[in-house]
Amino acid sequence: MSSSDDLLPIIAASQVLFPGDLLRLQVVEPAHLDLIADCARQNRSFGVVLGRSASDLERVGTEAAIIDFDRHENGLLEIACRGLRRFLIKEFPDGKNSATVRWFSSEPAVGVPPRCAMLQTLAQELLASRDLSGAYDADVEDASDLGMMLAATLVADEDHAQAMLAMTDPIVRLEALISLLGQAAAD
Repeated sequence: MSSSDDLLPIIAASQVLFPGDLLRLQVVEPAHLDLIADCARQNRSFGVVLGRSASDLERVGTEAAIIDFDRHENGLLEIACRGLRRFLIKEFPDGKNSATVRWFSSEPAVGVPPRCAMLQTLAQELLASRDLSGAYDADVEDASDLGMMLAATLVADEDHAQAMLAMTDPIVRLEALISLLGQAAAD
């Protein structure tokens, strides 16, 4: 973890956002509309955390930058945001709309071990597919990028996704992905 703490606006989402991932959010709550408007005006990022309910928010989340937005005819605001870096929530000084966060240190650039090479092949196939073309910019030679991209793309269970977001060792994340894929194949 880095030693600096920052105050970050927070939005709870029903899915985990990973660094590098693209997330579309429909913003309906008035407090969130104001928060997004303020962030857009100030060209400021915000935090996204998995929230199972208003009182049950995860402590590890991802900073998000707004890259596009669209206001629908019914007044609903939809934003597209890109995950930037991970954080740990230290406290909520003013309720749940902002939090004091401590940033995770960047994961070291580590090559993908041979035992995880199958994940590189899988990632290359996914990145070449029409569904992910341009949605993710990942270096499949880097264990951290590869693990974050595959966790964001393949892990549907939010508890597993949240656990992978919180992992600080990219090789452990890759091994967890292999284990999950093995379990899915066995089912």
